[in-house]
Amino acid sequence: MSATVLRNLTLLGPLLVVVVAVVVQHRRGALRARVPGAVLATLLAWVGMLAVEAAGVWWAFAPGPTTVLGLPLETSLGWALAWGALPVLAGGYPGLWWCGFLWTDVLVVPHLAPLVRLDPDWLVGEAVLLVLVAAPALALGRLTVRRRGLAVRVVLQGMTFAGLFGWAAPTLALAHDGLGWADVVDHGFVLRGLLLAAAVVLAVPPLAAVAEEINRNMVAVRHVVDELVESGVSVDRSTEALLGTNARLTALVNRFRVR
Repeated sequence: MSATVLRNLTLLGPLLVVVVAVVVQHRRGALRARVPGAVLATLLAWVGMLAVEAAGVWWAFAPGPTTVLGLPLETSLGWALAWGALPVLAGGYPGLWWCGFLWTDVLVVPHLAPLVRLDPDWLVGEAVLLVLVAAPALALGRLTVRRRGLAVRVVLQGMTFAGLFGWAAPTLALAHDGLGWADVVDHGFVLRGLLLAAAVVLAVPPLAAVAEEINRNMVAVRHVVDELVESGVSVDRSTEALLGTNARLTALVNRFRVR
């Protein structure tokens, strides 16, 4: 399989499972209470994965047009959905999900070549991800749904948004202009501020375009979910109508049955 196909599959697989979980929770009437936790857990997982990828040397992904901070966007989003949104939407004990993440990655990741090339010590990186990313994402999602552990939730949300807006967004902005953090910190405070502000301003249009594309994709996913829900309701109504018709036919047969 080519790296492009694997990139798409790493997003498509988790996305389809998440859509199924959304439909199930919607039919149970429990979706609205789980959405905030799913979103926050996904954001934490995504930012955490990018940070570990930027800091570690345990694997190398094949470069592509959607590579963001060393990770293909499809792969990082699929991974974040699987570790963040899916456990919140599907429910279940976080410890079992954590063990499932461990076994899934150990079994699947070695077979993702040529998308990723693994270092001999890649299991160390996997352990770092599971401890520093998966466990906090599971905790944030569960505590948000249950509305417990306010202090823990505040800390985890603060880390998530600090990482998103204090590190990931400026890093993307600098990278768009061919710069890095070294180009900023090697200058005085005023010049550092001006360089960072210029990088952010110049990166606004492409980042806005990316955000708009993500928004369009999320709207499309929502439409798919709505269609699936409507299809399920239609099937239920058709089933009820068929059962009613069958009952009436049975009654008529019993009326005219020769005794």
